[in-house]
Amino acid sequence: MGRCILGLYRSAVDIGAEWQPAIDAMPKIPALVLWGHGDPFVDPRFGERLATRLDARLEMLSPCGHWWPWERAAETATALQLLWNRT
Repeated sequence: MGRCILGLYRSAVDIGAEWQPAIDAMPKIPALVLWGHGDPFVDPRFGERLATRLDARLEMLSPCGHWWPWERAAETATALQLLWNRT
């Protein structure tokens, strides 16, 4: 599994350029970005920029890291339920 996911990550050289037109064309709908404030692999600035690009609400989960769905399961579920109730 490790080789598989690393291969996928390493193949995504131009992913921003490839996906940005589709992101720009998306209709504006309620959106949510969940991010672990202490993520040792991806800086919180990336979550902030993603939320800005999507005009989404940013839920910065702290203290937790890359595995926020597991570390903060209750908060994640609550945030998702609030989002789904808006749509």
